Amino acid sequence: MLGFAKQLRLNQAADYRRLFRIGKKLNTQYFAIYSFANQLAHPRLGLVIAKKAARSAVKRNQIKRVIRESVRLNQVTLVGLDVMIVAYKGIDTLSKPELREYVERGWLKVTNYCEKA
Repeated sequence: MLGFAKQLRLNQAADYRRLFRIGKKLNTQYFAIYSFANQLAHPRLGLVIAKKAARSAVKRNQIKRVIRESVRLNQVTLVGLDVMIVAYKGIDTLSKPELREYVERGWLKVTNYCEKA
């Protein structure tokens, strides 16, 4: 499937609130990953990329595209999770390959963390 399917997105404000409130938080240098189990056969992703984190709209959209592509490619490992990424200041200094690597490492940590719980 090309693109990022609508079913793979967190669309409701209540879902974001739930992740902030009771989701497991994993911090990295450039972003935080909140995760919580869902009852679905696919992962769902939410992104919070503020202007404070990346001033340029072009860079914010580029960051979102890289993260969405990573989720699309790692759907099998993220099955049954709602995941939200909150970007920190400085994320816009990363190149696309560096960002991709950070996100991939984040998925490994999240899946290992969720398996233990």
